[in-house]
Order: sequence, then structure tokens, then C-alpha cells
Amino acid sequence: MGTLMVGVILIGAGIIFIIMGQNKKKRCTVAVPGRIIDVLKERNYTDEGSNWHYYPVYEYWTGYQMVRKKGGDYSGSKRKYRIGQTVMILFNPQDPGEFTVGGKTADTPLGAMLIILGLIVIVAVLANNFR
Repeated sequence: MGTLMVGVILIGAGIIFIIMGQNKKKRCTVAVPGRIIDVLKERNYTDEGSNWHYYPVYEYWTGYQMVRKKGGDYSGSKRKYRIGQTVMILFNPQDPGEFTVGGKTADTPLGAMLIILGLIVIVAVLANNFR
């Protein structure tokens, strides 16, 4: 039953991530042009070793202050982000440092992936129990 519980927990975590992403989209309603001003290179360590993650740094004007902030999305390739590239930023008027790029959040795809993984675990456990 322990493995079945892992599947349920993965599905629950996936649902939470999707809800968090949807709530962020509801809060980030003011659209302004922004641009990538830098790309940060950070080493990511895993059990298999390490690799590099590239994070864009965005800059946008809220109407009363300039915000410069590292994005939550990353790539394994620096080429994905071009310094000077313009993007559409949607920010939270109550907290201008909270933003999305193009209205997308990483929470929804991550949540969907966790739900799918949880379903695979549950199906595998149930299939194994009916042998």
C-alpha cells in the first residue's frame, strides 16, 4: 500500500501546483513590455552529477518603478534566452515583483506531469495486484 500512497501524493501535489499556477495568473493582471537583461548560469547538482541551468533576468516598468528580477523558468541551453529580447510581462499590481511571462507559469506543466506520474504509479500498483 505504500507505493499506492506515493501515487496519491503525486496526484495531490500536481493538483496543488496547478491551483497555484491558476491563482498566480489571476493575480498577475497588468500587462507591460519587458526585456531580458541578463542570463544567469547556475550549477544544478543531482545524484547523477551536475549540470548548468540558465535563468533569464527580466526588467520591466510598472508605471512607478523599474523591476529587475530573475525568472522562475530555466533552460539547459543559454541560447534559449537572448539578452535584449522583448517579452510580455504580466505582473501583480499588489506585488509588482510577482510576474509571469506571457501569462504562463511553470506550475501548470509541472502539476500535469506530477498527476500523470501519479496515475502511472497507481495503475502499475493496481495491475500488479491483479496478477
